[in-house]
Amino acid sequence: MVFPEGWKTIRPIIAAQTVGAGANYQVKLTLHFGKGADSANHVYLGGECRSDFADVRFTNENHSLIYHHIIPTSYVEGVSTDVRIKVPSDLSVASALLFMYYGNPTATSTSDANNTYVAAPVSGVVGAWNLEEADTEQSPTVIADDDQAAFWSTYTAGVGAYGITLTNDTTNETDGTDCLKIDITAGASATIGFQKNYAVNQNWSTKSIFAFKWVGTNTGFTWTIALRSPDGANFFWKTFVDNFIGLQIIKIPFGSFASVGSPSLATMKWVLIYTNPTSTAINYADRWMIDVGVSAVDSSGNGNHGVATGTTIVAGKWTGKNARQFNGLGDHIACPSSPNLTAWTVYAWFKRLGGSSATNKAHGILHGLNQAINNGLYVNDDATLAVQAYQQEADLAFKSSNKTISNSGIFNFLLCTYDGTQLITKVNDSAGTATAVTAPRDTNQPLQIGWLALNYYYANGIISDIGLIDHAVTDAEATALYNNFPDVGLVAGSVCPRKYVYPEPTLTVRPAFNRESSNIRLTSEAAPKAILEGIKQLLQIRQRKRQLLAKLLS
Repeated sequence: MVFPEGWKTIRPIIAAQTVGAGANYQVKLTLHFGKGADSANHVYLGGECRSDFADVRFTNENHSLIYHHIIPTSYVEGVSTDVRIKVPSDLSVASALLFMYYGNPTATSTSDANNTYVAAPVSGVVGAWNLEEADTEQSPTVIADDDQAAFWSTYTAGVGAYGITLTNDTTNETDGTDCLKIDITAGASATIGFQKNYAVNQNWSTKSIFAFKWVGTNTGFTWTIALRSPDGANFFWKTFVDNFIGLQIIKIPFGSFASVGSPSLATMKWVLIYTNPTSTAINYADRWMIDVGVSAVDSSGNGNHGVATGTTIVAGKWTGKNARQFNGLGDHIACPSSPNLTAWTVYAWFKRLGGSSATNKAHGILHGLNQAINNGLYVNDDATLAVQAYQQEADLAFKSSNKTISNSGIFNFLLCTYDGTQLITKVNDSAGTATAVTAPRDTNQPLQIGWLALNYYYANGIISDIGLIDHAVTDAEATALYNNFPDVGLVAGSVCPRKYVYPEPTLTVRPAFNRESSNIRLTSEAAPKAILEGIKQLLQIRQRKRQLLAKLLS
C-alpha cells in the first residue's frame, strides 16, 4: 500500500454502486475514535488517529486526494464524528474504491465544506424546518382530564341571550376518560365560558406549550384563552376559532400568547376560556396539558421549534423523507419567535392539493417575517396559482411580488428574497419578479407555517423543507437550493446544497494496512497500477461472493 510520509494506517473503502447517485456524490461515514466492530457507513479507528480526527484523509483508487468535510455539529472530540466524502467517480455506473489514511499526530485538518458539497454553504439560516418529525412529548403535565365538570366552573358576563352548562361525557371521549361537554344554551349573558381559579398559584415557567383536545362543530365562534396572574389585571391571551368539524389537538406555544401588563408563568392563578356566541351549540373538550413537546424541529440550531395544530405526516418531496400535509381549514405550525430581519430569503417546496377554503382563496406558506404583521409568502388559489410574497410598508400600503406556478398537484420550489429595497419571487428557478418596497411595519408577530394570519389563509397541500435566511441570496445560491437537497445541520447556521438519492450509497470499510505490520510496504507516493488493480479486483471478488452467499441463504 501507499504510505505517505507521516501516516501510519490505510483502510480501503468500497462505495457501493447506487442508482441515481451519479458522480461527486457526498457519501456519509461515521468515524469512531475507539475500538469496535465496523458496520455499513461506520468505522472504528482503534485510537490510532488524532482525537480531533484532523489527520484523516481520503483518496480515490489512484491515491489522489478527494474532498471531505468533517461535520462540526456531530463532532465529539475523542468519541466520534460524521464526515461527508465527495466521490469523484459515477456511482450510478459502478462501485468505487477509496482509501482512508490516518495516524499522523502532526497533521492538520483539511476538512472543506465549500468544495465537498455541490455549492458552498449558504450562511445566515435563522430557521429551517424539514417537517418530517412526529410529535414528540417531553414532560407533559395534565391540567384536567377525567371528571372535568368538577374541575371547571361556568363563567358568564354581560347582558345577552346565552348561557352555559358543563357536564362529563363518555360518548365523545378520546383517551378512555371523561371529556367535557360544553353546552351553549339560551340564557341572559353575552359572554359565556368556563374557568379554573386555583387555590394555590401554579408555576408554569418551565413549560413551553399549552395544549388541549377540541371536538369542533364548525360554529365559527372565536374562543379566547386567558391565563391570569393573581391580581387579574396582568394576563396572557390567545384565540382559536371553532371552524372545523371533528377532533383536533390544538397546541399553542406560550411564546405566541399576547399579554396585557406584566404577567408571569411562574404565578398562574386563573385559567379562563370564553366566547361570545351567536347561537346555541355544543362542543367537547378533552385532556388539557402543558409542555407536550415540539412537532417541527428547527434544524438551524436556533431552537425556534414549532408546534403543530392539526397537520398529517406524509411522504415529502424527497424519497424516503416525510413532510407535513395541511388541510386548508386550520392546520398550521406556530413557532414561538420571529427574528427581526431587515433582509431575508424564504424557500420551501409546496404541493397544492386543492382549494384552500370557500372564503379564503390562498395558501399561506410562511407568515411573520421581520415581525411585520403583514409580511410573508403565500400561493394565490386562482386560475394562475400565482405565488405572492408581500410586505406591508410603514404607511400601510401593500407591495407584493408575483410569480405564476405552472403546475399544481406536484411539488414546486418557491423562493422569495427581500434585500431591504425590493421583493423578488422565484418559482422552480425561473427568472425573478421584482417589486420595490420601502420600510416594513414592526408589530412583533410570531412565525406561522402553513397559515397566512392575515384573512386566515390556510395552506391546503404539502410543505417540505422550509427555510428562513437573514439576507437575500444570490441567483446562483437560489439555483443550487433548487437543484439539490437543502441539508441544514452540516455547517452551523448554514444550508448545504448536496446530492441526494434514496437509498443513499453505503460504504464498506475493509481491514487496515498498518505501516509497521503490513506485508505490503511501499514508500513511493504512487503505487504501481498493477497492485492497485489487484487489490480492487480482490475486493470486488469478495463482495460478489458475499452477495451470492446471501442469495443462497435467502
